[in-house]
Amino acid sequence: MVFQEPPPSDQDPFFAIVCRDGAMIFLKGNGDPLPNPKRYPWARWDAYLHVPDPDVLAAEFSSRSTSFSEPLKDTHDGLRGFEITDPDGYVLFFGRPRE
Repeated sequence: MVFQEPPPSDQDPFFAIVCRDGAMIFLKGNGDPLPNPKRYPWARWDAYLHVPDPDVLAAEFSSRSTSFSEPLKDTHDGLRGFEITDPDGYVLFFGRPRE
């Protein structure tokens, strides 16, 4: 475990980060499964996938006719990447911090 948000004494943890062999995933939970945009409009992503070169990955996805919910761009919070929304409405961000 890399990080676990300390919960109030009467609740389970809400947010944690775990990693192994260079892969890292952010986990959150609060009630029944529901995509973030429906539960928390301010917390848009359901998953952040760190990729070393989002430009190359976006080009590969484009060559396979992938539909992007947000195109490759520099975000307001210092990241470079793109978003894909899966068929269940979960928003996946593929990117990395800008250099």
